[in-house]
Amino acid sequence: LMRGALASRASAIDAAGTVVGVSLLGRAPDSPEYFATAWSRDGRARALATLGPGQSWANGINDAGRIVGAFSHTVASQSRTDAVRWDADGTVHTLASLGGSYSQANGINGRGQIVGYSGSADGGGGAVLWESDGSIRQLAALGEEMRFTWATRINAQGQVVGQSNASFEDAQTRASTW
Repeated sequence: LMRGALASRASAIDAAGTVVGVSLLGRAPDSPEYFATAWSRDGRARALATLGPGQSWANGINDAGRIVGAFSHTVASQSRTDAVRWDADGTVHTLASLGGSYSQANGINGRGQIVGYSGSADGGGGAVLWESDGSIRQLAALGEEMRFTWATRINAQGQVVGQSNASFEDAQTRASTW
């Protein structure tokens, strides 16, 4: 655990043994604070940079040391969560979205392609792929009834896995590939 953390969760590991995830600080019982964390192979923990006040979490890492996740914060009294990428030197970047107030990056491959979820301005959204140049595209829906999609990982060949549901309330989650 990082000093001061009450709990932590690991999400991914690279070939060098660096682990990424999230740590929980319990500064206020009704308002926990989460921050993206990286643990070196020898167990030393470090908090990843943020874009200001807010909470962050890390979901994926590639062998070049690039980390992906999300940063949750308030803008003009509106809560939003942005997909982010941390470079190996610790610099954090916001990724493009489809226009909604929630996006999250979940996985990254060696080519720098990132997958996750982005909401759209019209209230929709779904699984997305960010190319290494920063461009974003929504992955195709998986049939008429499977309209809600979420991408979790991408391999070296660009194959994407995730899940799909008929609705947000649908308990019938299905494994999906793109």
